[in-house]
Amino acid sequence: MRLALLIFAGVTLATHHLRYPSPLIQQNEYVFLFEGEAHSGVPLPVNTTVSRIRAVVHVQILDDHRAILKLKDAHFAAGEVYHRRLNKPMDELKVHTISEEHTSILELPVRFIYENGIVPGLVLSDRDETWSANVKRSIINMLQLNLHKIGRTHRSLPTDHDSHYFTVLERTIEGDCEVAYTVLKKNDSVAEISKSINFNKCAGRSEAKYNFRYLTECPVCKGNDILEPSSVYSCSLEEEELRKVEVSSTYLITDKDQPVMKTEIHTKLILEDVKEIGRESEWIDGKKETLIFSDEIDKQIEHSYMYGDDGKVQPYEPVNDKTKEVGTIIDMNALEENRREATHLLSRLVIIFRMFTLEELSIVHSVYYDYCDKRLRSMVEHSLAVAGTANAVTHLLRIITNKEKIETYKLMHLLKIIQETPYPSSKIVDELLHFAMTDAVESSPVIRQTIWLAIGSLMRSVVGKTEDRILLKEDHRELKRRYLNIMMTQFEKADSIYEKVLALKSLANAGLDVSVYELEKIILDKREELPVRIEAVDALRLLRNSPHKIQSILMPVYKSRAEDPELRMVALPRIMETLPRQPLIIRIISAMQREPNLEVAAFTFDMLHTFAESTHICNRNLTSVILPLFSKSRYQRRERVLASTYKHLPLFIEKIMTGININFATIFGKSSFWPKEVMVGLDSVFSGMWNKYSFQLGANQQNTGKFIHNLTHQLMKMEKNRNTVACGHHICSLLPLLEGAGKKLIIISSPVDDRTPYAMLYLRYKDMDYAVLPIDEKIVDELLGKFIREGKLEEREIDRLFKSDSEFKLYSFAFLHETIRKIPTPLGVPLIVKYKLPTVVYAEGEFTLEIVPYGLRLRLNTVPSAASTELFEMRLWNPLFEQGVRIAHSIEAHLPIDFDMEITYRNGFEFKKAFGIPTKEKTIARFTSRPMTFFRFLSGQETFGKTEIRTVVLPEWRQINKQKELVYSIWGLKTVFRGNWLREWNMSNVLLGQHDWELFMIPTHDAPKKIRLFLNSRGIENISLDTNNINPQSEKVFEAKIDKLEDLADRRHRKQFHRFVRDIEMKDGYRNRLILGIESVDSMVDYYGNVEITSVCDVGLRYCKIAVEGKRSPTDGEGSEWNIMMDTEFVFPKRPTSLEELRNQIHRDVQGLLVMK
Repeated sequence: MRLALLIFAGVTLATHHLRYPSPLIQQNEYVFLFEGEAHSGVPLPVNTTVSRIRAVVHVQILDDHRAILKLKDAHFAAGEVYHRRLNKPMDELKVHTISEEHTSILELPVRFIYENGIVPGLVLSDRDETWSANVKRSIINMLQLNLHKIGRTHRSLPTDHDSHYFTVLERTIEGDCEVAYTVLKKNDSVAEISKSINFNKCAGRSEAKYNFRYLTECPVCKGNDILEPSSVYSCSLEEEELRKVEVSSTYLITDKDQPVMKTEIHTKLILEDVKEIGRESEWIDGKKETLIFSDEIDKQIEHSYMYGDDGKVQPYEPVNDKTKEVGTIIDMNALEENRREATHLLSRLVIIFRMFTLEELSIVHSVYYDYCDKRLRSMVEHSLAVAGTANAVTHLLRIITNKEKIETYKLMHLLKIIQETPYPSSKIVDELLHFAMTDAVESSPVIRQTIWLAIGSLMRSVVGKTEDRILLKEDHRELKRRYLNIMMTQFEKADSIYEKVLALKSLANAGLDVSVYELEKIILDKREELPVRIEAVDALRLLRNSPHKIQSILMPVYKSRAEDPELRMVALPRIMETLPRQPLIIRIISAMQREPNLEVAAFTFDMLHTFAESTHICNRNLTSVILPLFSKSRYQRRERVLASTYKHLPLFIEKIMTGININFATIFGKSSFWPKEVMVGLDSVFSGMWNKYSFQLGANQQNTGKFIHNLTHQLMKMEKNRNTVACGHHICSLLPLLEGAGKKLIIISSPVDDRTPYAMLYLRYKDMDYAVLPIDEKIVDELLGKFIREGKLEEREIDRLFKSDSEFKLYSFAFLHETIRKIPTPLGVPLIVKYKLPTVVYAEGEFTLEIVPYGLRLRLNTVPSAASTELFEMRLWNPLFEQGVRIAHSIEAHLPIDFDMEITYRNGFEFKKAFGIPTKEKTIARFTSRPMTFFRFLSGQETFGKTEIRTVVLPEWRQINKQKELVYSIWGLKTVFRGNWLREWNMSNVLLGQHDWELFMIPTHDAPKKIRLFLNSRGIENISLDTNNINPQSEKVFEAKIDKLEDLADRRHRKQFHRFVRDIEMKDGYRNRLILGIESVDSMVDYYGNVEITSVCDVGLRYCKIAVEGKRSPTDGEGSEWNIMMDTEFVFPKRPTSLEELRNQIHRDVQGLLVMK
């Protein structure tokens, strides 16, 4: 019986193989017509830009495993088609002539292995180029039919009598992915086969991602990608021979679950003729490759960006007139104001700088840079930093080194831009390490901090495990050890808390997994200062890929009651970030229930409670573990106002996988009333992409009371030498008053702390320690020594501070964000998806700060302007053509600022500010948005060529929007908002519509030239509360209130209240007056407005009266002055000093009166 079954299975298998032989028969030459189309546009019924390539394909099947493919008569055309007419005849499109060089390359034959419909490999000519080989791969890929189910992943499932379904792991041009086959037999001679690629199950794809390294892996968010690809193949077999193949691929970009851009690839292979092989095509012996899309060009470009001129191949060497193009952009920028066009020119300049060799950059420097003004030089410098290639960074650092002087803020900005380069490499790190040893860096603590934080971040980009995917494969084991040694050398030679903290923050930015053991030594070393040990714990935050190691280090620290409570509490968030499993959570809850330290217990409770109730999708698995365990805990948190805590506010929309998470934490100790650490942070998730530290601001301190003691000592010393007066009182006379107040309030001084005083304010941005502001004894002593010497103010230093250059010119050019992604398509052309945010900021003007009698005077006259463009782009590119779709949202702002402000203190605080009003129509802000498609033919072009740009107009756009203008006029100044307003607001119309909104100001004949604001506070006066200060009318009202109590037969209320009021009248009180006003200057019409607020209170705050009087000038349509008066009085009951007094107190009501007119 078993033998019979085996024979039956063998016969069935043989029959199966006979039913599905190879789709192409041996010793035959097949002539196909190949057409490939690329459509770029938006996912709506509108016109799209299309490119089409057509060629005759000759395929010779030599034997059961060898075949040759050759292209002939290649033609190219491009144009615009309506979405319902995708198959537009080629003669209706604009024909472009492919150059002879590119034609000869396309016509080179390719030999490939063809066994049972599968293509295991191919052999290319040595003269063939990568882009041409990929086009031929796309055609060979269409010939592949795996009907023998080689590499099957699941059982074959029959769907009906004449069809069946199966999945296989198949190598295609788009990668090694799972492919689902559906075979439908129409009759004995005709079969329809469809197959689709499951991109979620790919063993390998030729994909590159740049500048995604700041994202944190979110396991729950996987599968939620803003780029959604799909590829479907349809094949027709007649008489068991391949007759027709069609491939349809769609690539969608979604924003908040709304499709916004689309690229479609359609390829078609139609059998024209079958004949015997007459003349065998030229046989070639060359390089052996696979069917997968070749990324050799992208690797060469990547290597050029990362290592500069060190590469053997310079991919952009054939591009002519690059230097001339830079000159054109510089000339355009010289004439342009800071408008949205400036951001487009910045983007173009960055693209070109990424193509340059060092020699070409030197030519640009000598031809253009040396003859530019400050603004254009700044643009070139910032563009080099944004380009971020090895050549650009090297050249920029040479410029900085050769400069005699460069502004500190500018150098900091340039280093921060380099830190976020999309193409980090060991060469760029080495360049920065070399620059860090120069005198310009060593002499400036600010620059030194900036460059070391940047070096650490770039080290992580080079050797760390991030969400970036680069094409070059390198072994980084030795590099990791080298980088660790560099960082530890910086730590070991540090001689202060700040220097050690800076070294650890740089090491934290590096995220080196080999640093765990060094950090463990620092954490456990009790000889180190506590801020250093805390920073070592914090330095583990980017090593989330080693959760067990982090848990094994920090759990003993957290549970040890011998450790500092602050260190234990800092360790807990790092443990929770590793997403611990149930056994570890049980240990944490158990430790919390037995914890004697109230701060540690409260902090642990709040953190567990936060995660138990979190709706953040990236914490979902952790929440499901904590919630059932935490709900059974018997621990009761003690409610205290000032206690260590951890809170967060999740604002998340699961449908679109987008939201933010606001975190807040405080850590208190026993030795200080002030918190040891305060932190507020922001996590973000956008379309499933998680950024754990989008933004975080924090501060920590220890023993800062010593700073206050030193400052008080210096002020007292000044008073002894110069009889200095502070706020009307001698400093020495104030100290006994403060001591007496402290004794009355039973304030106990904090215990003596012998720790080194230290404080720090830090900023994290995009998962990086971005900036640190340290305060230690050395810094405080230097500041005090600079301005106070031997008990005297250093007037020379103060004068130098106030007499700096009044003119300023500030320029900033940057990409606030940039991500790049490349994936292959079935046409053999890579699809490049870019998102960037080029931003340009100008500010030129005058700023002065001077000392006037009893105060300061500040003057500022400038017109700061900012322009920013959010650019989302899908682009197809190869040496023949460039095509794509982009959406640009641009905003520009121009805010004229001309004010004169004076702040004085003499018998009260006085503030005056006068600011100018535009004298002509001025655009304040403008927002534009439009989707567009673009095309550029490259073959045979010696220069960059002209790009054809077409605006995408939504269907019925004129009907769904209307022009609207809002006008608001005040004091002769019109503010106008004008733009097209949507009749129907939805996400599609907002993202894809053509918007043009403008806000501008129009001064009329009655508009003033200036407006003056003033504020005057007369200070607090001691007065006597007689009947002039307590309104008799209010007392009558209070009596009326008391009369209602006669119904309760208790007349003692009236008697006690009158006694209480008379007692207030006999006491002293305080009065304060505050005057606020605004008035026009140099105006045809007087405009004014002022408010006077007078407050009167008794010493014990039992009675308060607030009087408000105001007036303003009439505005449009009003004929008289507008006035307001308001009087408010309150009488509070006597404050009891004991429970017995409260129980016997009769009058407990708060009496109030409000009069307005």
